Amino acid sequence: NIKELQQLNEVFNELLDKIQVSTQKLRAENDVLAHQALHDQLTQLPNRHYFYQTLLASFDQSPKTTSALFFIDNNNFKEINDQYGHLAGDAVLQEMAKRLQNSLRQDDFIARLGGDEFAILIRNITKTEHLTKISENLLKCCEQPLHFDQHQIYFSFSIGIASTEQAHSPEDLITAADSAMYKAKTLQQGWYFSLR
Repeated sequence: NIKELQQLNEVFNELLDKIQVSTQKLRAENDVLAHQALHDQLTQLPNRHYFYQTLLASFDQSPKTTSALFFIDNNNFKEINDQYGHLAGDAVLQEMAKRLQNSLRQDDFIARLGGDEFAILIRNITKTEHLTKISENLLKCCEQPLHFDQHQIYFSFSIGIASTEQAHSPEDLITAADSAMYKAKTLQQGWYFSLR
């Protein structure tokens, strides 16, 4: 009887081990799927859906802190694709994502919205002048070319900025940042702060 109990105990422990391995595998697969649902496949940055979730949450938080939304658009992406091909265009987007991310603070939120458009949510703004410094710092990150397939590819982007102080809703903030970005494309400095 004791021997049978020991055998039963061994079988039971083996079964528990298999269940544990299976559960860990399922958990890992779920984590991968959750990441894929909220991240851009090319750059591994948060995607448009994740960006909107984060933006909505920032408007819902209490007490409210001042944040700024940066809309960023590549200035010469079509020309890069036409001249060097789509693989080079993908490499430029990946490099843009990496350089922008490396130029931000840890609690700032960056996402790729699609195409050559990125958005950055800069949190806890204490002085408006800081936005100028952040913009200039971001623009500096594209001064060096990307080396791709024996080519030096130069790229640049424009930044439109809007503050949550002027926005009554996430939609207001997005509209203001988008308009500011198109205004920035006409300016030599490469960035524009919406004061609407």
